[in-house]
Amino acid sequence: MTTAIERTKKIDYKEFIHQVESNKFKVNEVDYKELIDRKDYAEIMYLNTKKDADRYNVSAVRTLFNNLCIEHYEIIDIHTYMKEYESLVEDALQSNEYIINLEEKEIQVYRDIMRLRAYLSYKSKLSEISLKLLCDDLFSDTYEVISNDKIDGILGVDLVLLHREEDIAHYIHVTKDTKFAMDKLERKSGKEVTVIDSRLESKFGWADEQQRNHVRQFKNHVLALYSHRDGYMNRSINGVYIFNEEYVRELIEDNIGLCTKAQYDELQYLEYSPKQIRRRGNGWITLAE
Repeated sequence: MTTAIERTKKIDYKEFIHQVESNKFKVNEVDYKELIDRKDYAEIMYLNTKKDADRYNVSAVRTLFNNLCIEHYEIIDIHTYMKEYESLVEDALQSNEYIINLEEKEIQVYRDIMRLRAYLSYKSKLSEISLKLLCDDLFSDTYEVISNDKIDGILGVDLVLLHREEDIAHYIHVTKDTKFAMDKLERKSGKEVTVIDSRLESKFGWADEQQRNHVRQFKNHVLALYSHRDGYMNRSINGVYIFNEEYVRELIEDNIGLCTKAQYDELQYLEYSPKQIRRRGNGWITLAE
């Protein structure tokens, strides 16, 4: 599996920053305050429906960002992403018998929550790109920098750095510096993901013979945090979070030797299965200071 960056016009960190500074991605053209106001209104007027909407997922949007970037052969702007995201959500809502029988105002709660989620997802994707391209710029002589749907779907990580000579790896999670984001990341740790494992014997040639549960392990992984405020970790340019070089260097230096390539190497035998992820207790994650 390849990333949007690998399948679109080749850009480096310098070119990405140029695109951000020229406002190519148009993030600030979406009114974040309005999105929050709608979410707050739903919480006050339709609390139970809002809780249901928070738990609602549309599988079709999981790889949407990469798919659209590949289709357009560039990193797409926020309007392109949100338009397609909302279209897929609407199709899913209209095909859900429970939801379509709700009052229209309650269905709108689902739309509003999913629109906010699309906005946050887009900004998160750009943050991941910011970090990947910076790591390419800083560490490419020493590390292979990897980001794709497979490490995301199976390992639950956004970026992997593999040392070119030694058995050293860095498994990086990119997330916002908020309690909500940290709680969400904690819930991902220790989850069981259904995978197809080519090492398992298939006596009858049935697909489910090679299915098993893979437990995500976040112990000694790297946590790359970003904030809406400019500071040591990152700065914000036209609504895009850009990681700072000194902060990223420190994250990697502090993590050297804590993880091997074993988690990544196992991926050669595994393929992601669309079965639902199930929780298995609380996993571990080491936070870089």
